[in-house]
Parts: sequence; C-alpha cells; structure tokens
Amino acid sequence: KDLVTLLDSHSIPAAHLVAWCNGAQVAMNFAAHFPERTRSLVFLNGAFNLPPSVPRSVVDKNMRLMMPKIAARRKDTELFFRIMSAGRFLSGDNGQPQKSAPAPVLAACSNPSLVHLTSATYKSPELLYPYANIIAQSFKEPDHAWTDSVTAPTLVIGNEYDQIADPAGSREIARRLPGAELVIL
Repeated sequence: KDLVTLLDSHSIPAAHLVAWCNGAQVAMNFAAHFPERTRSLVFLNGAFNLPPSVPRSVVDKNMRLMMPKIAARRKDTELFFRIMSAGRFLSGDNGQPQKSAPAPVLAACSNPSLVHLTSATYKSPELLYPYANIIAQSFKEPDHAWTDSVTAPTLVIGNEYDQIADPAGSREIARRLPGAELVIL
C-alpha cells in the first residue's frame, strides 16, 4: 500500500518495477495485489520465499535462522551487531582473526557505492533491527511467492555463482510465472 501511495502522490498510474534480492519478493507481492499498477517486473538475483524443496544458499539458510532471532528482541540485535562488528568470525590468510574487514559477502566487491548500499543495514543496531524484522516477515510469505496471481511481463535475472540468492530460486520463479523470461549470467 505504501507503493500505491507513492505512485498516487506522483500521479503515476502504473510502474515498471525493478527489484533486487528480497525486494523481488516485495515486488512480486505488489504485482499480485495491484496488477493494474504493475506494467512489468525485473528481478535481479531475487530472494524468494519458496518451499524448502527449492535449493537455498548458505546465506539464505543462515538468514532464515538468524533474522527472526535478531528481530525478536532489540537486545539480541545489539549482541549480534557487536559480534559482527568485532570481525570475530572473519579470518585472514593465516587463519588469525582480522581486526578490520568487510563483511564476507562484500569482500569481493570493489565498487564503494555498491558496498555502501548493500552494507547500510548492518552499520548499527538501530538499522539492523528493522531490517531483521522486514526479512523475518518475508519468510512468512506464502510458498507460492505470489506467482499464482502475477500477470505482468517478467524478466528474471540470476547469476550462476551467486552465493546470496541461489540461482535455483530464479529458475523456479521463472518456471512458475507464465511467459517469464529467464537470464542466468
């Protein structure tokens, strides 16, 4: 409903939605509930709430375990944040803990703007707590991930080597959406 309000405030009758990671599930939900407001969908390495029979990445499995716990109590969020910030689980080439290092997922990224964007929710407990709640809520989406109600033309883009969103999810979403185009890079 927030997106409807945003579109209405700018007199936009319908929009093309481009979504990345968990945003793909949000866009799918919107397209299912507001088909007249959705012109098309593009999902980039989408993370969808599909049944456990669809392979999940290690990161997805860990998020499903940790995010509901982090979201349960603000005190738990602060503890998790302190553990992450300490770099306690990061190690250098010699196996010793590093004093300062980027999150393991972002270590291979060299674009500072992208690193900033993708790590913003992990910069403080105050940012991590609402993010954990949003992610925990996304796990409560139906197993069909709203695909049974989406009619908009859809392009699904995945990466064969994505360690965050398993490409099997992209393949499954494209299979479930009539006429969806799938591109695996």
